[in-house]
Amino acid sequence: MDNIGGERVPHRGNESEIALPEIDSKLAQLKDFETDLQNDEVNKAIIALHGVFDQQFQWFQSRNIVITYHGSLQYNDPRNLDADIEFMGDNLEFKDVRDKFSEAEDGLMESGAWPRKNCDTNFGICSISKIKRELKEFEGERYDPNPKEDRDLNPELDSALILSSKVLYEDQKPQLEDLQKEVRKLIAGNQWLREGVLDVLTGVVAVRQDRRKRA
Repeated sequence: MDNIGGERVPHRGNESEIALPEIDSKLAQLKDFETDLQNDEVNKAIIALHGVFDQQFQWFQSRNIVITYHGSLQYNDPRNLDADIEFMGDNLEFKDVRDKFSEAEDGLMESGAWPRKNCDTNFGICSISKIKRELKEFEGERYDPNPKEDRDLNPELDSALILSSKVLYEDQKPQLEDLQKEVRKLIAGNQWLREGVLDVLTGVVAVRQDRRKRA
């Protein structure tokens, strides 16, 4: 079997989870934003995503690729109502899912099921191998929350997305939890990544708090 996302292994549910108090506090705050509001547009958008990905689910599942979403869909905030989708796996590269990106984007735009006239899609990938590879570029450096130039590599963002995003299919929740355990191990052993993930999550919490005030 072609296993792009990583080798299929039993869910490692009996492993103790590494505690990251400051990061876990931010994740708990974000979790509250998932349930404090309900929105009909968001519910319709989730149904539209299923209408596209239900047809492709077995392809992703057979390759151990987890389909997740974040942003306005996760936090019931239809201000932008973008389709923010991240595909996640142990070993995953853009080329592995390029065609599926196009199919899904076309499906969302052509189906007419999206609650608004236009559907802005933001598809990306997060993988453990990619995070590890990119972290090597920052060895010996201190995390800078305000770099002078935009960075092409953002392992802290990918790590934060793995920890905070929501699965589109509940059947894939154990796979996401396994990826989250791997990210926690990386964070526990890397000060740069720990500070970076905390910085990213702090920013997301601030955005959600501001959006709620304006709701």
